[in-house]
Amino acid sequence: MIRPPEEHEQLFEIGAYLLGLWGLPYPVIQAVASARTPERHAGPALDVGVAVYIAAEFSEAAVTRNVASVTLDEALLDRTGLTGSVPQLIAKVQTIIDRPNDYDDAADAQTPVD
Repeated sequence: MIRPPEEHEQLFEIGAYLLGLWGLPYPVIQAVASARTPERHAGPALDVGVAVYIAAEFSEAAVTRNVASVTLDEALLDRTGLTGSVPQLIAKVQTIIDRPNDYDDAADAQTPVD
């Protein structure tokens, strides 16, 4: 199920809460909680939070099969020195999107034929 964008931040916060209950380290919890809010990542380095933010954006693009929908915070990319890596990431995600997978086959098998 693809959820509307306004629900994404809440889902990440709930996920972070559960990770806390399960005893995961605070940096992991914080990274998940702020995955949809790049303005919370103030540091100049690539850290867990930045990695989760970028991964969340690209995973959504893979699920929706629309790499053009990726919108990354340019100031964050500049600050962390990742701006030059974005074209490579987009190309890799597009390769994943273009690759046939088992999910497509399963959906085709369940489609009734008239």
